[in-house]
Amino acid sequence: MTPGSDKKSVDRARAGGGRFWTAEVLYPAVAIGLLLTVWQLTVVVLELRPTFLPSPVTAFSKVFRSYDTFLTHAPVTIFEIVGGYALSIVVGVATAFFMVWSRVMEKIVSPILVFLQTIPYISVAPLLIIWFGFNIAPKIVVSFLMSYFPIVVATAAGMNAVENDMIDMVRSMSASKWQIFWKSRFPNSLPYFFSGAKIAVAFATSGAIVGEYVGADYGLGYLIVLSNSDTNSELLFATIIVVSAIGVGFFWLIHWVEKMCIPWHVAFREEEGRAL
Repeated sequence: MTPGSDKKSVDRARAGGGRFWTAEVLYPAVAIGLLLTVWQLTVVVLELRPTFLPSPVTAFSKVFRSYDTFLTHAPVTIFEIVGGYALSIVVGVATAFFMVWSRVMEKIVSPILVFLQTIPYISVAPLLIIWFGFNIAPKIVVSFLMSYFPIVVATAAGMNAVENDMIDMVRSMSASKWQIFWKSRFPNSLPYFFSGAKIAVAFATSGAIVGEYVGADYGLGYLIVLSNSDTNSELLFATIIVVSAIGVGFFWLIHWVEKMCIPWHVAFREEEGRAL
């Protein structure tokens, strides 16, 4: 390879990196900026009162002015999200495994999953408080129940999406049923699993807020209830901003883990190709 070709490769890599950051950072930032601009203009043009709809400037300033309050309540909600989400991953992947391993198990579990998904959890949360007490456990359970379904469905779909030719080839090498799972079904399920995991983390965030909304002394959901009862729109919107930031942060964390775990997936290879 000549020095000239080396220089061209470096230039292409730099240009590709620039386009990558444009797509990953600049475009979302512009979209958020436009949304905030429309929000600000709506408040100013319509001359809306802060009690009706505070401006984004007012809401964000409330976040910084009440940072000590959020530092007290946000860790509680984050712990509930992580607890419920981690539980949904462990139980969800195990459930998907048994559903794919045994068709009988699939017929038994599938109706139960649909039933659990159709439950209005805001009506069940008070019952969970009666069962588990007025502590952090009911919030983790609600977060788990709301994020469990996407993990199971996506992972099971990935395990079942293996082509029959691949299964026959592995079986022709005298592979056991467990080896077929580990060498074929499990790797194939990872892209599906991460797709479900990114959806589930949003549900886990909502689940923790729902649990706190019904009954809590601490947490961001508690702040939402408190601000509603006091008609404090500034605190309400500031809390919503913090909750959204936490949810988006968890989403991008899962997205980053996905890229680290399955860089071989076609979606990321095409992304790198477009960048270059």
